[in-house]
Amino acid sequence: CKAYKHCFQQYKDLYDYIGFFDADEFLDVKNVKVFLENKKDVFSNFCCIRIPWRIYDDNNIVETNNNYSIKRFTKFHNHRGCKSIINTKFNIGNNMTPHGPLNINACDPNGKKCDSKDLFISNSIKEQNYDVWLNHYMLKTIDEYIHHKQVRLYPDQTKKSAISKLTLERFFAYNELTDEKINYLKKQNIRINLSDFNNLYLRDKGFK
Repeated sequence: CKAYKHCFQQYKDLYDYIGFFDADEFLDVKNVKVFLENKKDVFSNFCCIRIPWRIYDDNNIVETNNNYSIKRFTKFHNHRGCKSIINTKFNIGNNMTPHGPLNINACDPNGKKCDSKDLFISNSIKEQNYDVWLNHYMLKTIDEYIHHKQVRLYPDQTKKSAISKLTLERFFAYNELTDEKINYLKKQNIRINLSDFNNLYLRDKGFK
């Protein structure tokens, strides 16, 4: 968050908007400049635009086999989580988070006002028709999740906090539990209790 604030202060006079996205997040819009220009009158009254996630699952791919292309993943579901594009003519204050500033005047990509205290967009996100999404390749394959995500953890959280969140239960909340993945975990000497993962694959219900 300190890096985000530093970036904003350093470059706010050079650009009209600054977006804060991670390396596994890709802005899905035909032309971001046109998108911002077309809604300039709407966005001009808001400090930031919340861009909702489309979270891609693992496509039931188990191992990478040295293929790290995001083109492996084609299935996604819309998610309330988001990141922000900030209008630099406003002051973002001190409440910066990895998802964007809090307690400021924010809107969704259609210009609808958002709750300034909430980093999520709306419970009815599936029903929204947006021109822009943030494609989020969050967990990738079970192979990458175990050997990269669970090792790297979250840089903005304590080790204890990150470990408590980056569990297999979390992985299978987004991805289908298959025999191939179970066998892979066994080969990694990772013991699991299958009863822990009942009904965790929430694609059709909408994960929150």
